This record gives sequence, C-alpha cells and structure tokens, in this order.
Amino acid sequence: MSGEISEKLWREARAVEALVFEAFKGVTREGGVSWHEAYAIDFSLTDEESDLERAKDREQSWEELLNDVKWRDQVGDWYWPFFDAIGFSYYLAPALIHSLRGGGDEFFIYALGIGKGGYQTGWFELCTPQQRHVVARFLRWQLVCNAELPRWGVERQQLMIAYRSGWDEWDLGGGEMEELMPKRRRNGG
Repeated sequence: MSGEISEKLWREARAVEALVFEAFKGVTREGGVSWHEAYAIDFSLTDEESDLERAKDREQSWEELLNDVKWRDQVGDWYWPFFDAIGFSYYLAPALIHSLRGGGDEFFIYALGIGKGGYQTGWFELCTPQQRHVVARFLRWQLVCNAELPRWGVERQQLMIAYRSGWDEWDLGGGEMEELMPKRRRNGG
C-alpha cells in the first residue's frame, strides 16, 4: 500500500504513529466498556451474555491489539457508539495506528466527529491535550492523503466534518504537511 501515497505522507504517518504511542502510553480499559461488551450493549444482550462477550477481550494492553488480526478486521464495526469514555480512549490508539498503517475505515472517522449533545459528547472527556493534538494531527494527515489520492481512506467531507468538529482546535501544527492544510482554530496550548 505504500506505493499509493507519497513517501512524504508515509514519513508523516510514522511520525504520527510515534506520537500515538507516546500520548496513549499507559492508557487502560480498566472499569470501562470493552470491545465485545460494546457489541453486547448494541445487541441488548443479557447480563450473562454480556459477561461472556467481555471475557473475549483478553489483551492486557491496547498495544497487543495491533497484532490481533481479528480485532483489526473489526475496527470499522458499529461498536464505537457504545463505548464509555474509558473504552473509547483505550481503543482510540490502536484504531489510529491501524488507520495510519493503511487500514482506515470510514465509520471510525465518523466516530471521531465530536457530537454537540450527541452520543459522542462524553467520549473525549478523558483525552488529554496531548492525545487531542494527536487525533487532530491524524485527521490532518488523512485529509492530505485524501487530497493527494482521493480514493485513499474515507470521503473528504467526513474527514473535514470530524476535523472541524473540534479537533482542529487542538491541532498545534507540526509535521511535513503543515502548508497543505486549511487554517485552523487553536486551543489548549
């Protein structure tokens, strides 16, 4: 897949990936909704069935999910709306990295749209300013990839909606693509 976008964009992807590892180091899902538990919530399973689903999530850290083929194949599934803030911040890091490595998914990008009173509003409350910057820079990278190769990843309109929904306020700049992005609002320092 590296032949589809420029070397400059692949270098930026590696830089953003390093930022994800740094910003999300130590994030756990302890006390939060797990991946399979979100499935159970979506399908209104019983408490017993929900416990069985949650037991499927055996990884000890989000980093383990990067090599889990079954999980990577589900990144775009309709689980995102059913996370609490803990589960969302835990699964956010591996989903970002999966997308940076060429496994982008439109529904994951949709999930990054910060809702104004919608189901997504509480998801971001645990994200630190550093994590918010990383998400903003990831979305900026996706936008530039999409401009260079429109068939890359997801639709530009959905990317811009996600970026402009509030992440742009946390985009502190950086990287090789600075000159290619529209002006953005700044926040958080």
